Amino acid sequence: RPDFADFAPGTTTTFDANGVPLVRGSNPDLGPRVSTNYDASAEYYFNDGMLSFAVFHKDISNETFSQRSVVTDSSGQTIQINTIPLNTGSAKVTGFEVSASKRHLDFLPGPLSRFGVSANYTLLDGTWNVVFSDATTRSVGGLRAQPKWLANLSLTYDAGPLDFALNYKKQGRIFTGTFGTDATTDIWIRPYDRLDLQASWQITKQFRVAFDAKNLTNSYYVQTTGTENSIYNSVGNGRSYWMSLQYKY
Repeated sequence: RPDFADFAPGTTTTFDANGVPLVRGSNPDLGPRVSTNYDASAEYYFNDGMLSFAVFHKDISNETFSQRSVVTDSSGQTIQINTIPLNTGSAKVTGFEVSASKRHLDFLPGPLSRFGVSANYTLLDGTWNVVFSDATTRSVGGLRAQPKWLANLSLTYDAGPLDFALNYKKQGRIFTGTFGTDATTDIWIRPYDRLDLQASWQITKQFRVAFDAKNLTNSYYVQTTGTENSIYNSVGNGRSYWMSLQYKY
């Protein structure tokens, strides 16, 4: 089904960093997206770990996208940007994913054997074709909100009272689903990476302290228009830290 904000009646107006009005409309005639999926996978399990590999293909019809149009004045300055959702699009994506994990690195000596590691990598090769309201067509090499690739790496440790997990993720350029009349006005999100940490310490049988640090790399999602070097907007919460004391009785 389409997103509620895409078909619910109403218009939303915000402003970009330059004070230009961003007017987003809705479309009550949107229908559901339909996809046909094909996938195959293989998994191998060994002591305290596993390896997996998968390939997949997806065909999508009636894909919803945002048509973007720019209003300029007589001097060529942008005075308003309009977007409206349409579902006259089709898309396809082919990719593969490989994953590996080992809960305990038991080949290491002593306490080091309590370390564990897991990693995965996914590649997404997509094409999105759309028909604009004036019957013109365009294609973009990416699907809505899906990166070109993404990877994750986790390092864990569990030894008695102390546990921690360090998680790093990185992803390629993401197409937002907002199409311009040409490639210079498409909206993307730059490649993004992030590091998180979770740790806990069982002080006594009843007391446990937990610590959580999010986004240690202080990363932001940066939207760009057309090219990766053109900054359109940035969104992010910066670093955050949480600590809790738990009592069990």
